[in-house]
Amino acid sequence: MNMCMVSVIVPVYNTEAYLSVCLQSLMGQTLRDMEFIIVDDGSTDRSGMIMDDFARRDDRFRIIRQKNNGLGNARNAGLKVARGKYIAFVDSDDWVIYKAYERLVAEAEKFETDILMADLVYLYDNGRKINPFRRKDKTIFQEVLTGKKCFLELSRQHVFNPMVVVCLYSHEFINKHQFCFAPIFHEDALWSPVVVCSALRMKVIDFNFYGYRQHNGSITHSKNPERYNSLLYVADKLYEYMQQNFTEDKDQELRYWFYDRLVWIYRYAQSLSNYKKFEYHEKESV
Repeated sequence: MNMCMVSVIVPVYNTEAYLSVCLQSLMGQTLRDMEFIIVDDGSTDRSGMIMDDFARRDDRFRIIRQKNNGLGNARNAGLKVARGKYIAFVDSDDWVIYKAYERLVAEAEKFETDILMADLVYLYDNGRKINPFRRKDKTIFQEVLTGKKCFLELSRQHVFNPMVVVCLYSHEFINKHQFCFAPIFHEDALWSPVVVCSALRMKVIDFNFYGYRQHNGSITHSKNPERYNSLLYVADKLYEYMQQNFTEDKDQELRYWFYDRLVWIYRYAQSLSNYKKFEYHEKESV
């Protein structure tokens, strides 16, 4: 099997309105030694035609097709066939900047990281751009940290970003720990704290390379009732991980920040629960 430097995994489900911009941003990457694994998760719109067109134009694109099975399972399907030394994830309604992976790989190679974390910008339809995870204390950029230390430093600043798309992962590191995504909504909220805290070498760099598009059709804005159940599942699994892995006195602050994340998850789940109740009563009164 021919290896490459980076495998970028892109799950796709009915995102024809945004997919061309996403794939064009990948095709424009200056790093040639990479592959783009596009997982068609049972799309019923023109997404399949769009990805096929890009595959004909650039041999770095590999297309995988499967029945609709959710974002987590689509990412897992990409992981199973990935040939890269490093793994990255991109959502099909987002995009990355020119030369993004050339710089990310250079930094990962220089510091021999398990995880390299960069940054993103939220993009709104009205042109507004914000970065809610901007690092306030710049000293975090100065050295390689353990994943636990990095999680602590970012949590103290309230800027720990749980989205997998901002990280470049060592494939060897992922395989060593047999990491995979849970087949649920909000799978990043479970993956990221666990994976980050497992890293021995992690580097955070000051580099906004990822455009995170905000629109009503995205999963994070959906009103699917399964999101509530998924958040409860994430909370249970994070609590279980904390109880099994942070058992010593030196882990007290890690436990505190894991509890902080659990509180946020429960509050978020409650907000969805309240919405469901409101929606039900609204229909009942019609």
